[in-house]
Amino acid sequence: MSPRTYKTVVLAAVALAIILGVAWRLQAKSARGPEGFPAVLDFGMGVCEQCKKMKPILTELAAEYDGRCRIEIVDIGERPDQADRYSVKLIPTQVFFDADGNEVFRHEGFMPREDIVAKLREMGVR
Repeated sequence: MSPRTYKTVVLAAVALAIILGVAWRLQAKSARGPEGFPAVLDFGMGVCEQCKKMKPILTELAAEYDGRCRIEIVDIGERPDQADRYSVKLIPTQVFFDADGNEVFRHEGFMPREDIVAKLREMGVR
């Protein structure tokens, strides 16, 4: 391999490493809300009965906690990459994040409204 080809390959590898590093950091922060609020991501699918029961609860809580906590329903049928990204093994799964985007709690299965509210209070969300 000529020195010029070697330099080109090394430069391309460094550029790729930088791009992947930036993308990884952006991905790691994506659980955080736009203002740095805590967040709850609920992973499910429209065909799941427990997920259907969770939807109105989460929709109501999203409105109630608007401006204090981001609550998002993620349909893994439409966004299967998110199930892999967050290591979802069972639906529904609720993942709670602090204001810095760090996972602080995970629950698998149906989660009653009062349990979600209690967890949010425990996290300091009022």
